[in-house]
Amino acid sequence: MVRVKIKPESPFHIGKKGVGQEGTERWVRSDTLAGGIFNAWVVVHGEEDLKNLLSTFNESFPFRISSAFPWFKEKTREVFFYPRPLLPLGEMVEEEVLRDEKVRVKDIKKSKLVPEYILRMMLDGRKLGRDEIQQIRDGNTILGEHVKEETLPRVAMGPLSVKTNYYRLGALFFSDDSGLYFLAEFSSDEVKEKFMAALRYLGETGIGGKRTSGMGKFTIEDVEEVEFPADGDRFLSLSLVSPADEEEAKSGSGEFVERSGWVNFGRPKRQLNVVMFEEGSVFEKKVKGRLVDVTPSGCEKRIYRYGVAFVLGMKGG
Repeated sequence: MVRVKIKPESPFHIGKKGVGQEGTERWVRSDTLAGGIFNAWVVVHGEEDLKNLLSTFNESFPFRISSAFPWFKEKTREVFFYPRPLLPLGEMVEEEVLRDEKVRVKDIKKSKLVPEYILRMMLDGRKLGRDEIQQIRDGNTILGEHVKEETLPRVAMGPLSVKTNYYRLGALFFSDDSGLYFLAEFSSDEVKEKFMAALRYLGETGIGGKRTSGMGKFTIEDVEEVEFPADGDRFLSLSLVSPADEEEAKSGSGEFVERSGWVNFGRPKRQLNVVMFEEGSVFEKKVKGRLVDVTPSGCEKRIYRYGVAFVLGMKGG
């Protein structure tokens, strides 16, 4: 397993379903990252090579990736943030702390992300005490100083420059000491090399929305080996997950998100919607997930959305 750190070279706009362009996600979802990789793969390695890659997802997974979450550097220490396990408070927090009215335990549910050392503690089956709850608050406060969401004024001209539309665009701005990272596993060195080549190209062209305005560009800062538990009593997802079958679906608990998008082969068409488990969802079994065919009617080329699971083992449950 490797951790790939990327350094944003411009603001990011990662659109949310159901809101206007004034909103942006706080991290890059795994399906958005994979979709960018697939598009870049065609340019770097050719369309036939991508078809061969996608066909292997039916049997095994040539690669698995998590969503891309934020990190920042404070002095000599790098702090990586991960999705908080979406569990009931009683399973996350010490009983004594739950009864303490001075501790704002419910604030934990507002914190979607936790520092790595907190995550490792939770993966080990240990519950959060007062100190850990405060560290989650402090960590997210510092993160907010490094990764900021701002709303930018924009102007859209009509096709004949007759009408001018003003709107606001949400964008993520990263400090010099911050960025994004994702975890990845590869079936072979060849797949890894091709993946990294596609990722470099994606960094040059940008990921997310408003790429023609220069948004979403990045460079690869580092690739390092990391270790996390692969097995456990249950499993935490660091990616969006589209269950491969009913058994996988029934084994999961957490929150859901509806994903969709557009394709343009002559004229724009909306992809089929997919409901997925969000990052932080917990499964009773080691799920695989799947690629989902989201091809709209009348479209000759097949369009897929990445719903492959990237899970870590957890104790307890």
